Amino acid sequence: MTLLSQKYLPSDYTPDIADIGDVAGYTHLLLMLSRIPADNPAAPDPRELAMAMRRWSDSICSQMPHYAPEHLGRAIECYDIAHRLGYNERPDSRIIDEYQRQYFDSWARGNDRINESDIYAMVSRKAAATPDDVDSRQFGAFYDIRERWMKQLRYNTAFAETTPGKTIAG
Repeated sequence: MTLLSQKYLPSDYTPDIADIGDVAGYTHLLLMLSRIPADNPAAPDPRELAMAMRRWSDSICSQMPHYAPEHLGRAIECYDIAHRLGYNERPDSRIIDEYQRQYFDSWARGNDRINESDIYAMVSRKAAATPDDVDSRQFGAFYDIRERWMKQLRYNTAFAETTPGKTIAG
């Protein structure tokens, strides 16, 4: 880990790249650090922060083949954020597309640890950014989910299998 991590994390802690919770937490920390105004004494050196984000992005990318399919959604988001902020550019769309495809395929095969709302969000973001690049199966699932939700909400004020806490929390 970099000196940046040592300054902002307990000395006996190193984020575990294999643990998706640690990946999300450390990515969030880096994102929050990037939001500290430069004139604030707590702000990290921008070059150090960019280097930490590049290293973190590269680590996530290297680990991506080893994540369980249900963790790919969070891993992709963390990789995307860290890469954009570290390299000041979008990550290679082929990498993102490949792991989004694996994530979607696992859900389509019945992986109940992947929430359909996460699939819907993933496809809708991609459709908004680059509609021509959305796989027809993914677009079909997006459309089917939306239609099913709209039908449920026509007759109910909430989704049948969802508790009020889940409805509010998203």
